[in-house]
Amino acid sequence: MALGAGATVIGSSYRLGTLAAMGPGYFPVVLGISITALGALVAIRAALRPDSSEPLERLHLRPLLFVLAAVAVFGLLIQSYGLVASVLALVFLSRFSRSEGTWLELAAMLVVLTAIPVGVFVYGLGLPLKLWFF
Repeated sequence: MALGAGATVIGSSYRLGTLAAMGPGYFPVVLGISITALGALVAIRAALRPDSSEPLERLHLRPLLFVLAAVAVFGLLIQSYGLVASVLALVFLSRFSRSEGTWLELAAMLVVLTAIPVGVFVYGLGLPLKLWFF
């Protein structure tokens, strides 16, 4: 909730604009309000929930680390190596966040999840994204 409130306060110092002509503060304010509302909803539900004796599930670090690493690698590769290599690396690393699955499943995910952003962003929306590293 504090993160959302902070984003709302900082974003409101910029020009908001309208929905049709968004200013630089519009997105941070809307996102901050959404995060704050979601945090309040979670806090209210937790406060109203009857006391449960069930233990909390342990923190699984493997998915957290692999997904964070995949996003970081995507961000590092996108400028130099292009969209295709970046998405391939993202999907490949993210796949190892869980132990189940086959190599055939990974191959299918690589093809489909690379084709979708290329089709949507480059060909559908016409964004000038570099596709390949050459």
